[in-house]
Amino acid sequence: MKSEVKILKLFDAHVHLRHDNSRILQEVVIPTAKVCKYAVIMPNTSPPTISHNDVVWYRDQILFFSKQYPDFNPLMMIKMESNCDPELIRSVKNVGAIGTKSYPEGVTTNSSKGLAEEVINNPPQNLLDCWEEQSKNGMISSWHGEMPKSFVMDGEKDFLPFISWLANQYPKLKIILEHISTADAVDLILNKNPHNNIAATITYHHLILTLDDVLKHNIYPHNYCKPVVKTPRDREFLVKAVLSGHPNFFLGSDSAPHCVKAKENCWGCAGIYSSPVLVQGLAEFFDSHDALDKMENFTSIYGARFYGLPLWEESITLIRKRFSVFAPFNEFGFTPFRVAHDFGWGLKDD
Repeated sequence: MKSEVKILKLFDAHVHLRHDNSRILQEVVIPTAKVCKYAVIMPNTSPPTISHNDVVWYRDQILFFSKQYPDFNPLMMIKMESNCDPELIRSVKNVGAIGTKSYPEGVTTNSSKGLAEEVINNPPQNLLDCWEEQSKNGMISSWHGEMPKSFVMDGEKDFLPFISWLANQYPKLKIILEHISTADAVDLILNKNPHNNIAATITYHHLILTLDDVLKHNIYPHNYCKPVVKTPRDREFLVKAVLSGHPNFFLGSDSAPHCVKAKENCWGCAGIYSSPVLVQGLAEFFDSHDALDKMENFTSIYGARFYGLPLWEESITLIRKRFSVFAPFNEFGFTPFRVAHDFGWGLKDD
């Protein structure tokens, strides 16, 4: 039994940090910067990150508040809206943005101006031109994959034909289906991906939760996320995908902080704040499957390779020890995922 595991610092391919309140950003960036070499920063902020000026300003803010971890590198994206054009794609690439994130209208936090279902089913020429531009210059096309008008449990499955069409239309376009939650999405990556240009991020919480953990006996809003966690069968497929060691499945935490008052009300926000327990929880997950040797590929290597980034030397070490977090985690009242859980792994230097 291993008592210690050393891995490269993480490549977290999906993180929400918020920027509408600098004190909140200062608080929530630290757990990510502490364990990550790279983190892909989601652009569905309020207001959204949609221009080259937005990219520069937001990245500068993140770097300022994470300066105690100078090797941390936030990777910026813009939110693709229906009026996006190739000139915008070129301008944000010139200031370091690595891709676009597309949100179908109304499916998650701050997606009210996302792509309408009619636009997804019949993309206008300007979006076709954007995807062609991204395909030419190696940028990522990242998707929250749920159809807006579908039943909540079917939204991801109903979105997959569009992803297949996009991948076949632009075989050199790097496409990421974010935070997959279904057996159908796993099947798409493994068996319906002829150009091998579709990858998927998988969250820690989708690996351990099912819908029972949200509403079986009582409603537990801190386990509510989008896409919603689903059936034990779907979870089983996600677990098998991660343990398979397939390089097109890699970590995207989708850590999404919301204060308690935004979670615990009749219109509670979707989002799980997992970054404070992410690496400890993943160590526990891989250990429980006797697969600690597969952790580094999932957390640190496969995502970087798909994004076309070189590997790095910085590492973290985890050891067997008790670790827990408690609410309130900070002055803003964010409740971390699995609050008060007694993890069997912790960072060596904590």
